[in-house]
Order: sequence, then C-alpha cells, then structure tokens
Amino acid sequence: MRPDQRTSGDSIFTTRGLGRFVQYLDKLRSPTVIDLGPGVGSSVAFFGERLGCKLIVEDLFTELEHSAGQTEPESDRLASVMRERLDYKADSIDGVLCWDVFDYLDKLSAESLAQQIVRILKPGGAVFALFSECRLSERCLAKYAIVDTEHIESRTYSTARSRTRWWGSRDVCKLFHGLTIGESYLLKIQIREMLFLKPRPTAGL
Repeated sequence: MRPDQRTSGDSIFTTRGLGRFVQYLDKLRSPTVIDLGPGVGSSVAFFGERLGCKLIVEDLFTELEHSAGQTEPESDRLASVMRERLDYKADSIDGVLCWDVFDYLDKLSAESLAQQIVRILKPGGAVFALFSECRLSERCLAKYAIVDTEHIESRTYSTARSRTRWWGSRDVCKLFHGLTIGESYLLKIQIREMLFLKPRPTAGL
C-alpha cells in the first residue's frame, strides 16, 4: 500500500482481545509470532520490547493488492499463495496476528490460510483476528498499529479491493477447525475480535 493512498479515516479504538493475546504469549520465553499484516514500526517495537518476541512479518495485504489486477483465477492463485507464504514447520509458531485479512479472502483462499495457521501453531499457541460485522465496505485496506495493550490505531488506505465476504460465527468456527475459541468481543466500531487457541495434547494420549 503506497503512502499516497492513505485516507483520512484513521482512528484509535479500544481493544479487548489484544491484551488477552499478549497474556498467553507473556507466559512463554522468546515466543515466535507471525504478523500477517504490513509491518508497522510501533507494533514491531511492542512485541520486541514488551514480550521479547521474534516477530515475522508476512504481509498478505500486499498480495491482496497485487492480485486485484491479475487475469488468472484469483481464488486459485491466492489459495496457492497462502500455502507457500506460511510454509513453516508444523507446531513451530507461538502466535499469529491475522488482523482482518480474512474479510478480504474468498472461501477457498480463507480455508487454505486457516489450515496453514492451524498446522504451524504450537499446542497452546494463540491466534488474534478481527472480523468486520458490516456487510458492506468502502474499497480500502487498513494497517493496524499497536499503541498499547488496550489501544490499536487503524490507518486506512484506499485501494482497488473491498471486503470479499462477511463471516458469521459458524463460518469462523468451521474455518478454524482444530482450534478453540478462547475469547470473542464485539466492539462498538462493529468489529469482532476473536482469540483462538490450539489445544494441548491430553496427557496419556
């Protein structure tokens, strides 16, 4: 997303899910976290200084932007991208920041990404994701900058892409099959924050 695309729709909102995500990671020593959004300096500093994390930025939003003008079937291409970009070892990642990337994916691409997230997440690991509760949207993407554990800044950019679909609660549960819902919060700004956890193996099995 280019700087000249930035709109005036920036805002800071109160988050409830991020603090819970941090609490899970805070129990770990040098956790590894993947950020699926564009790298934002304040967020990188937050995880590096606050948690001593190794933060890996996999900017899937840039992939979405590039795919807007492609002539080949977008669904197939994006599904392939999701598999390739998250080709990490199974059970190797402690946390994943999805932001609202799933709002911009078709069903096939979203399922491909979710399967990879479930595969690479360590037992006991956590996923933090945002889902819009609005069915219609302007053509824009957002960068999310962490202010602190209770506040996130949304920096909005105009784009050729709009949200692809609205995910209901049942759809989200099916999408992250293999994970459990740790927390779910509906914010006043019509965003649902969700925290998913990967169960630890039951002793003796």
